Amino acid sequence: MPIVALTGGPRSGRTTAAQSLRFLGYEPVSFGNRLRHMIAMSTGLADTMMLEKADQTFERAITLQAFHIDGMCRLAAAWTTIPDEAPKRMRERAARSALQTPREVMDFVRHDLFEECASPSFWVDAFRAHYEPDKDSNFVVDDAASAVEKQFVRTLGGLILGIARTEGEGDFSECDFVIQNDGGIEQLQDRVISAVVGHYRGVPIQLADAPLPLPLHLVDPSKEEAARQEAESLRKQIDELAARMRTELQARDRKLEEMGAERDALAAKSHEHERALEVLSREAATPNGDAAVAMAVAPPQA
Repeated sequence: MPIVALTGGPRSGRTTAAQSLRFLGYEPVSFGNRLRHMIAMSTGLADTMMLEKADQTFERAITLQAFHIDGMCRLAAAWTTIPDEAPKRMRERAARSALQTPREVMDFVRHDLFEECASPSFWVDAFRAHYEPDKDSNFVVDDAASAVEKQFVRTLGGLILGIARTEGEGDFSECDFVIQNDGGIEQLQDRVISAVVGHYRGVPIQLADAPLPLPLHLVDPSKEEAARQEAESLRKQIDELAARMRTELQARDRKLEEMGAERDALAAKSHEHERALEVLSREAATPNGDAAVAMAVAPPQA
């Protein structure tokens, strides 16, 4: 399948949109995967901070040091070629920059250091070396931001979707569709799936009670019926998958209840044994303990 790229602002829903395309067989990836790996390895900034707390302010602003830059450049050289003078330019630029949040660190390393000081196509080159999309383009990229990245998707015959929280947000002039993320997760997922399937079928389709994606190109209305049938088939498959998951969860819950009941029964039996041993111990401690124990354990007379 042709590669799909998503573009949009922070917290627009790009990651959720990318995950929804797993249903169509796409693997979510990003140009930023290599970026976060580079930053984590060279600075010690945790990947979870960059993913989950990107806008959390540091206690003190961070200025990247020369050894941070050198570590990044060593990693970069394993992915693609960078100019000999690039590390020096990066160190000079980093020394003048105080970064307040993980997002600022990522944006600075991505754009200011490597795109401006090394090559505008650096992250595309690193992505190509790691994922080899020329051989297998079954990817959905959730962070296509620069013109170079979008042009790279075009050279692979890919589809570019814009994800917007509000009307008129951002510049989506290079997108095939703009999807308004103004509802719930299910609505966003349906809109993304309908845009991708509709694009490759020749007409946008609708899976849920939500507005259609806004097409930025003309479509062939003669394929509308085929698109509707495809949408219905996808919806049935989604419903069947949800039903199977509910059945499996119910079976798991019943199994857990059975295991809990068995555990409680074993615990009760163990408690009874402990009490019996305590009784035997007390009787054994009495003056006639031996006789008491013998009477307690002796078999009944015929």
